[in-house]
Amino acid sequence: MTEIADDRQRITVVQSTGPVDSVEAGDSCPLDRPYCRRTVQQDGPLCVQAAVSSPVVSDDAYETFGLDAYVGAKVTVDDDVYGSVCFADTEPRAEPFPETDQMFVELVARLVGQALERCAHEEALRTRNERLERETERAQRIADTTFGLLFRITPDARLTYVSSGLHAIPGYDRDEAVGTPFTDYIAPESTSTAVDAFERLLDAESVRNLELTAETATGSACGW
Repeated sequence: MTEIADDRQRITVVQSTGPVDSVEAGDSCPLDRPYCRRTVQQDGPLCVQAAVSSPVVSDDAYETFGLDAYVGAKVTVDDDVYGSVCFADTEPRAEPFPETDQMFVELVARLVGQALERCAHEEALRTRNERLERETERAQRIADTTFGLLFRITPDARLTYVSSGLHAIPGYDRDEAVGTPFTDYIAPESTSTAVDAFERLLDAESVRNLELTAETATGSACGW
């Protein structure tokens, strides 16, 4: 399996297995030399029975790698050419590669491309989540320095964060509040109003100037 570095127009062997010493992981050469230069230029697999007499393999490429038989297919990642995956031998083939072999190489190339796409997407997601976590921690530090009550709620109406302003509702501990429904802290006469406002928020509607009555741990009411 090889990877093309567009900025340097070079190709690097990413993974190699087998007894061929001329191709090892980490090897690199100009893009115009390896067999896969032709592989990545076509839609189907490149098949070479005998490189020494093949018009698609240059003399430089043959001298560099010494591979007589070759079948390879290009690897694409998010519709961009990434490199190639191939099977090769130092001995020429007497017969052309059968269609089943060609289909197998194309399947391997497609699976490799899908795996690379998945890894790239997972890395992008991890980076984004780390950035969101840093922004969330920063927002929470700011919230904890204010006197207002700030909180974060999941779509199923449970608290995942409560600022230090919770002390405005006597009897509750902010750590114990995490994971509980936000309606536990609202007086019965305001519950339906709060739930209706929350559902409107989930529907991407704006809610402004909403007044609710909170309930302390002892059951008394306080403004919110």
